[in-house]
Amino acid sequence: MNNNKRVGIRDVAKAANVSITTISKALNDYPDVSPKTRKKVKALAKKMGYVPNSYARYMGGIRKKTVALMMSDFKKEDPSGFVFGVLSGLYASCTQNDHSFILLATSLNKQKESSIIEVCRQNNVDALVTMGFRVDDLYVKQMKEIDIPVTMIDMEIEGVKANSIYIDNSLAAYDVVKYLISKGRKNIAMINGSKNAYVSVERYSGYAKALLDAGFSLNKNYIKYCNFDESIAYQNTKDLINDNPEIDAIFCASDLMAIGTCKAINDLGFKVGSDILVFGFDDIPVSQCLFNGISTVKQNPYDMGFEAGKSVNKQLLEPDAKKERIVVPHSLIFRCTA
Repeated sequence: MNNNKRVGIRDVAKAANVSITTISKALNDYPDVSPKTRKKVKALAKKMGYVPNSYARYMGGIRKKTVALMMSDFKKEDPSGFVFGVLSGLYASCTQNDHSFILLATSLNKQKESSIIEVCRQNNVDALVTMGFRVDDLYVKQMKEIDIPVTMIDMEIEGVKANSIYIDNSLAAYDVVKYLISKGRKNIAMINGSKNAYVSVERYSGYAKALLDAGFSLNKNYIKYCNFDESIAYQNTKDLINDNPEIDAIFCASDLMAIGTCKAINDLGFKVGSDILVFGFDDIPVSQCLFNGISTVKQNPYDMGFEAGKSVNKQLLEPDAKKERIVVPHSLIFRCTA
């Protein structure tokens, strides 16, 4: 072989007359490639002088690919269990594919200190999974320039070549409001999360569409943003009902906020589930117990994390694969509050 030219995986695939995916799987001992093919590919790669790019980083030593979960505004507590569910699923998927896994926490201030590309290079990240970003975050804008595989959980940004893993937040919210309307409710308010959070925008979109499709008008006074916080939701619900006593149902964009909303309704002397219906989102464990059970949208964070791991693994094996949108199913759980 010509020693002046670096032999790439495409060269080996062309010489073997098989796909790049097959070459990569054979070199990494994937069980779905036969031992005979693995042996043949490894012998050919050695003969051609193929050296994986990962060698260069560790002075010629083999290392696993590193998948990073990058989270914005990471909090010590995870009362909803969503983050832990995603972490568990992603870790299981990475382990199954023999990848290393690291967690990178960032914030608005940290995003000003180092670019997302610099952070990934400093941590030898081969593939990135993102979660918890706002649509106007600096790192989201920089993702257009990133040169490694990216999969985004609960977000899709135009112009970014990244796969997306999410439940259809807009449809889920639409389903909730449609159900509340079917129960005869005509003055449906919304306790939403953060104004610029992607999931908040999507859930509001579904809420608004359901009302408009049913012939109702939108009332901006019926919307409160509570940053996914129980105590803020409690106070804002009190204000909402005091200012708009006709409200007969409230859709909350998280179960934590639904708990605050239910407490506020009780403290105002109304009965949750009859005077005012309440529907949450997430199906956190405690939602089954409080107020005889909070009606909610069940999403599957473990499945989202696992699918994200599968997504970046495919991106690593097939760098030229088309952008994918992977929807994880949701379901409505009906309990006593609605």
